[in-house]
Amino acid sequence: MPANEPHSSPVRQTWAALTTLRSIADAVITTDTQGLVELLNPVAEALTGWKNEDARGQPLDSIFHIIDEETHEELENLVELVVRDGQIVKLPSHATLLARDGTAHPIADSSAPIRDDQGAIIGVVLVFRDQTGERAAQRTLYESQRMLSSVLDTIPVRVFWKNLEGKYLGCNAPFARDSGFSAPDELIGKDDFQMGWKQEAERYRADDRQVSETGIPKIGYEEPQTMPNGDSLWLRTSKIPLRDAEGRTIGILGTYEDITPRKQAEAALRREQALFKDLISSIPDNIYFKDRKSRFVCINDAMAKWFGMRSPDEATGKTDFDVFSEEHARQAYEDDQRIMSSGESLIGHLEKETWPDGHITWVSTTKVPLRDADGNITGLVGVSRDITKRKQTEERVREQAALLDNANDAIYVRRLDRTITYWNRGAAQLYGWSATEAVDRKETDLFLLAGAELAEADRALLAQSSWAGEMHHVVKNGEIVTVFCRWSLARDDQGIPQLVFAIHTDVTEKKRLEAQFFRAQKLEGLGVLAGGIAHDFNNLLTAILGHANLALMDLAPGAPARDSLREIEKASIRAAELCRQMLAYAGKGQFVVESINLSRLIEELAHLLNISISKKVLLRCQLAEELPAIEADPVQMRQVAMNLVINAAEAIGDTAGVIAISTGVMECDEEYLRGGLVIEPPAPGRYVYLEVTDTGCGMDTETRARIFDPFFTTKFAGRGLGLA
Repeated sequence: MPANEPHSSPVRQTWAALTTLRSIADAVITTDTQGLVELLNPVAEALTGWKNEDARGQPLDSIFHIIDEETHEELENLVELVVRDGQIVKLPSHATLLARDGTAHPIADSSAPIRDDQGAIIGVVLVFRDQTGERAAQRTLYESQRMLSSVLDTIPVRVFWKNLEGKYLGCNAPFARDSGFSAPDELIGKDDFQMGWKQEAERYRADDRQVSETGIPKIGYEEPQTMPNGDSLWLRTSKIPLRDAEGRTIGILGTYEDITPRKQAEAALRREQALFKDLISSIPDNIYFKDRKSRFVCINDAMAKWFGMRSPDEATGKTDFDVFSEEHARQAYEDDQRIMSSGESLIGHLEKETWPDGHITWVSTTKVPLRDADGNITGLVGVSRDITKRKQTEERVREQAALLDNANDAIYVRRLDRTITYWNRGAAQLYGWSATEAVDRKETDLFLLAGAELAEADRALLAQSSWAGEMHHVVKNGEIVTVFCRWSLARDDQGIPQLVFAIHTDVTEKKRLEAQFFRAQKLEGLGVLAGGIAHDFNNLLTAILGHANLALMDLAPGAPARDSLREIEKASIRAAELCRQMLAYAGKGQFVVESINLSRLIEELAHLLNISISKKVLLRCQLAEELPAIEADPVQMRQVAMNLVINAAEAIGDTAGVIAISTGVMECDEEYLRGGLVIEPPAPGRYVYLEVTDTGCGMDTETRARIFDPFFTTKFAGRGLGLA
């Protein structure tokens, strides 16, 4: 400014104004009323990229190019708005200035009219500033608030905050839903007396006052709550003071989580634990649980009594070393660790328990590994049953039975479940099973046949404490033997059955000899009868045949009666043949024994056999060549073959079938020959055999046992047996 100009002159004022515009921190642009630029201060030059000298006289739109930050649309000309309305005009909050080089600058702007002394608008001044930093801070704040709101609305924990009057200032979405509202804004300004849990409002208000007045948080306490729909929940609640920047308490911040499922699970668990405790307390067996270090976690009342403790709680944390002798405790510990390491159970293990005072008990123990939800072994559960008295009884019986080990009879001891505990040498000889093989196995696995007779014997044994009778048993090689059994029941001091003492005598050979003797007596009696009848009948036939011959001699050659006399003569000869068979049966006959080939004899008889059976039956012969000769009566052998074939045809009946006749040689041992139906078995050796098989109905066991009984038949009445 020139030195001679007065300080109050208009020029000086204008100069001062221009200096001020150039020195302020905001960008300034002035225009005339037509929107032509008159001035850009340095800040405006920096933001627009235009120099003042270049911008002067240019339209404002070419220098001050502004668009909407979101839509990128050009904004309305500010000069026109100011000149038209004569008022200050502000840009929208999302205005962006595009500089000469294309750089975008978020700005805040206000435009005002420039008036002369008379108030007329002579131009427009635009004052704006760069908001890049502010906009970034706003975006960061917005994102933080949005993230916080998203987190609060996502977490399962309910969050709320109140002022000192108990009015809600805000909450997250889950809390709003619990309250029966659709959005958090609907709760603002309300208190607990206006919520669905107004029954608990006074208690909630007291908690709020305690926290706000003392400044001490109240953390993680559990409380019930009634929901707007009437449901009852359990909450885990925390409340802390809400403070301003100066640390003054201005309200409370609260959180809670719904722990109703957990409370319900805890209640169910308590019920199950009570039921489980009642259950194991009522079981007479010893039950216990151990952790991985073999420490007792829990035992039942029976085991507490077994340990001599007043209550099961006394065992908690103790080990077997605190109860038993070191020897037994160490063995039990090793068993426990092996089970928990391998995961394999120990079932029905016989344990000898030794106690510090020296006395011994016996238990049958089962131990099973315990696993958590992931399958990891966390310990074990054990069940043991006192079998001391049973072991003592077994020992007494074993000692007594040992005295009888040299007896010929089979003597053994078994439990009620049929498990054998003692087996003497006589039993090994009878059944073929050694003591090592038989002990700890069941009778039914070795020799005992289940059935009605066994069930009846068991009932009699339990009712009378003893039983005796015959049974059929299977020995090791599969042979069936007849045994006379004598069983005695051993009881303990309380009269409870414990063991069975058994003595078995093999009577198989005795029964066979008795049957043979009975058969021999029967056949001998029948033989005497048959011999007497045959002898007397043969005398009658002699007279009949002699008179028939004399009559033939007296008749003329052409007499009609001669044919009848010849038929009488033939019938008498056939009857005499029957008498000879009866005498042979009685042992008084005479046989014509000669050397014969059995295959040739059947070949000669084949035609007669074929015409003797039904045409529906096919007769097949499988006769061995070079068959050794046998010494026999040919007539008797023909009769045997004929009877076998006819009986086979009778078994087939009126249906089609096959009869096969075969001969051969076989080696027969003593056991094979003993199985036949002869009174005295022949010596072992090579034998020629005749075998007849058919496709008929066969014979049952009872019928086969009687096939050699005289006059026995399965044919219906009226068929006639003659004297066979």
